Amino acid sequence: MSFFSVSQSDSVLSRLWSLVRRLRGQVHELRGRIRGLEAELAEVRERLQRNSGNSSRPPSSDGPGRHRRRSSGEGGRRRGGVVGHKGSGPKLLKADREQNLRPQCCPCGSERLGAPRRFHTHQHVELPEVPLEVTHFHLHSARCLACGNTVKAEIPEHFRNGCGPRLHALVAELSGIHRNSRRTVQRFLHSFLKLPVSLGGLQRMIDRASVSVAPHYELIGRIARSRKVNHIDETSWPAEGRRHWLWTMAGAQAAFFMLHPHRSNDAFKQLVKEWKGVMGSDDYGLYRSWEHGRQTCLAHLIRTARGFAESSDESRANFGTKVKKLLQDLCGRNGPPSQEWIEEWSKRFHKAINPWLGKTGPPAAFARRLDEELFEMWTFLCVDGMEPTNNRAERALRFAVLWRKMSLGTQSEKGERWIERVASLQETCRLRDRSTFDLFVDALTASFHRCAPDLRWLSNA
Repeated sequence: MSFFSVSQSDSVLSRLWSLVRRLRGQVHELRGRIRGLEAELAEVRERLQRNSGNSSRPPSSDGPGRHRRRSSGEGGRRRGGVVGHKGSGPKLLKADREQNLRPQCCPCGSERLGAPRRFHTHQHVELPEVPLEVTHFHLHSARCLACGNTVKAEIPEHFRNGCGPRLHALVAELSGIHRNSRRTVQRFLHSFLKLPVSLGGLQRMIDRASVSVAPHYELIGRIARSRKVNHIDETSWPAEGRRHWLWTMAGAQAAFFMLHPHRSNDAFKQLVKEWKGVMGSDDYGLYRSWEHGRQTCLAHLIRTARGFAESSDESRANFGTKVKKLLQDLCGRNGPPSQEWIEEWSKRFHKAINPWLGKTGPPAAFARRLDEELFEMWTFLCVDGMEPTNNRAERALRFAVLWRKMSLGTQSEKGERWIERVASLQETCRLRDRSTFDLFVDALTASFHRCAPDLRWLSNA
């Protein structure tokens, strides 16, 4: 038995149907929001899993415990020497003394032995006691018998600094090259040489060393700008309480460093000046506009692709896996590519990225970036001396990055010039297998005698 009339029933059904439609709309909206939140959650999870191995983030951002030791079954060879390889052993140094050791008897008890022959040279190295060579200059005065004036003796000019060039060079080496604090250097000199030096005295010695190597620094800059190929990079640097940027221009024979308040096009122009060579770099925006030939860093691209390959989303993972394999194949090639190889690789490359070019999101943005930098990926195959990655510049910056961690930057203009000069000297000497200590000694000796420094070690290469 119905309690509603026909008109009332139609009205109720209409309201119920309206309610159903409204609820359906809300359900559809909520489902869309859920899908969006799930995608956002997946993106956050991927972002949290990113490190220096699967993105462009620097290793310093990984935090403790990120890097685990690779086991022998993860693709790398076992630790230690290869079976059957003789090895090199310690390098034999020039001997000050030699001693021949001959056997006296056989373990069987017999003393009848044949003519001895040498089968091995054992090297023993010891550090002798290092005494300080101290000279006292007793200054005398005398009265002129002709005019009555008092004449005083003067200290020879190259002895006026109180410490010689080798001691200055040792302080510069310990402080600059080995990144020790002033206090640590002070304690070392007192412990090893029994030499008391104030912190102010140490700073004056470092300042003299910095001034003495300034000509070497300027020549390194000119050499770097004269080369056809350079790798360029920059890193932040605390200077006088503000963030500056330490730039490097690193080639095969020279690495030049410059500290600048900005990470700008003006700073970049000041670094390269009139240089028009082929540049290796990461994907920082101002590098992409270089018009004279550029190699983009394949290592950065591979790490980004690896991040997508590790995604929980299947389509992203497939995209990242394909791109990573293509970039690794490219990075492993040597010599100019054939036209057939270029066509085949490009075909596979576009097949991997084209489905993403018209979409939105991180994979689409990465695909567009790859498409824009396609012709800057294989410059290294056509230009001698160019590397497929920007590791050369990153290796050069590592010295300064470690210094930054230990010193927290620089606090004066003199300190800023010191980091520029010592970083340039350290990396250039490493590239040329030169001793930085010997270089400091020569530069300081020339400075004390007011002579021009010997720069032939730079100009000969």
